Amino acid sequence: MEKDLTNAGEGRIFEKAHACRRQAIVKKNCHYHMANRAEALHVKLGFFVTMLSTIVGTLLLATLTREHKNDTWYMISIITGVISVFAALLSGLQTYFRLIGTAENNRTQALRYEAIYAKIESLFLTHRGTLAENGSNDVMEKLTEIFSDFEKASEIAPLIPNAILEKCTTLYEALPYNTIIKM
Repeated sequence: MEKDLTNAGEGRIFEKAHACRRQAIVKKNCHYHMANRAEALHVKLGFFVTMLSTIVGTLLLATLTREHKNDTWYMISIITGVISVFAALLSGLQTYFRLIGTAENNRTQALRYEAIYAKIESLFLTHRGTLAENGSNDVMEKLTEIFSDFEKASEIAPLIPNAILEKCTTLYEALPYNTIIKM
């Protein structure tokens, strides 16, 4: 659909701008959702790593201060080792997935889409009559610039799973401000 924005004729200026506006707000919401999701997963993994590391440290201290005269302390040592390996695995996953970097990339992209949305809204407010008359050269230049910004943003954007894109689209369509404003 992004290719349709710059290739359509002048007779559909308002529809093109509205389509770009709609896509910008939907994708902005998707990227914020993805950023929040990545950040939450990072916090959850960090919590479990901290908790397991604390348990391992406590059990390790307990096993080192006791004499190993029975099998119970031997089993506690084994369990401590397993928990330690699990904590290291979670810590490795947290580093490998780079969840904070992913959250930051999605937030940056959401801000790009938010800026595009603001440009379109500004164009709607400042050139209402011109848009209704199918535009002037000034409006066409501004729209072409906005459509170009939108395509650049789409090219560098992190991928959004289809389920999240559909969810954000459904939420957008349920809101009252998503209708085309009649000029």
